[in-house]
Amino acid sequence: AAAAAAAAAAAGMGGIHSGVGGEGRVILVSNLPEDGRITTQNLFNLFGCYGNVMRIKILFKKISTALIQFATPAGAAVACRYLNGVAVHGINIDVRPSKHTQVTLPKEGIQQEAKHLNQDYRNSRLHRFKQSMTSNSKNIFPPGPVLHVSNIMPETKESTLVDGFRSYGVLGFEWLNKSPEKRMAYVKMESTSKAIEAIMALHCLDIDGRTIRISFSKKDPQSVPSVEVGPLGVGGGEVAATVSGPASGPVSGPAEQSSASVDPSKAEDAQQVSTNPESIPPTVQASTVVADGSSS
Repeated sequence: AAAAAAAAAAAGMGGIHSGVGGEGRVILVSNLPEDGRITTQNLFNLFGCYGNVMRIKILFKKISTALIQFATPAGAAVACRYLNGVAVHGINIDVRPSKHTQVTLPKEGIQQEAKHLNQDYRNSRLHRFKQSMTSNSKNIFPPGPVLHVSNIMPETKESTLVDGFRSYGVLGFEWLNKSPEKRMAYVKMESTSKAIEAIMALHCLDIDGRTIRISFSKKDPQSVPSVEVGPLGVGGGEVAATVSGPASGPVSGPAEQSSASVDPSKAEDAQQVSTNPESIPPTVQASTVVADGSSS
């Protein structure tokens, strides 16, 4: 147990309630769209794919720039590696380590007009990684067009899920062969940039009374069966009324089917990641909630 906890901490998955800063935990994200469409929740949903995000600050006088604090340096390093240069709403963002050791938030009563640009996620139940769970470090991947969706209700239909992703360009869908209690699926988007936008908007979308979890996958896009999406959904069916918006803000409480963790066999690589972003080998990954269906 002690070895697993140490491995999780090394890979950046431990200590999700810690607000302590430190060298290498904060990243600077710039060149975001300047129209204000990007929220702290959007950034949490995307950057949380690579480690637990503690705090986010979008600069009040420069909303195209944000500071994001991770639980550990490893999460920050992996996010820099995989998200630097990706397209967000048609703009290639810049992601790099920050000189800051922590993100400071406004005090109560001060700069209230900027309060929505600052968020503390230390106690959020929406984190993808949970220290007490045992999984491995092989299931985090760079952005790609195929998304892995988990925490799906047993009665949820394919058409309902496809309709939820419809506005982001769904091209394919495939159920994973898992037990009814752990239903998962692959959703193929029309491009990597659309997949990024879908994660930013839809991670923790409430479908049939359960908040779905979304992460990137290594699934071959060509292997995902195509779907025909009519004007109102699969086969032209009506959009399910049971789909509501994603949970917003730093929701506190017990996580739903979260997993945290790192395979002890990956601990050495994980330690390298936490100390030097440039040393991250392409295969070093951290586990997601139930990412890519290969862990549970």
